[in-house]
Amino acid sequence: REIEAEVLALHGDVAGQPVDPGWSTSMNARIAEEVAKQPMENFSVDAIDCRSSVCKISISAADSSSFATFRDGLRLRMEDVLGSGASVQDPTGRFIVYLAKDMNALGLVSPQ
Repeated sequence: REIEAEVLALHGDVAGQPVDPGWSTSMNARIAEEVAKQPMENFSVDAIDCRSSVCKISISAADSSSFATFRDGLRLRMEDVLGSGASVQDPTGRFIVYLAKDMNALGLVSPQ
């Protein structure tokens, strides 16, 4: 529960980050490219929002298993450029993935 609360708090932190135009543009494009490679049968990506060191990906999924498959595949394919990640289901039922440049960017006690 403590980690879930920390991850939910990331929403405000990410929204308040300034946009690094170079990094943000390249990460948005890279994530969109990786998402396009996935079969989209049980989920859809609603939004990708990259700032200066963290990307937030909002996903609608049929179930947590479909979401986990998507999340784990994306993290694996992005590990060459991203250092940490976390995920949570928000109060509306939407799944959120946070991916960060480095291990410390998310500020979590223990990464998920």
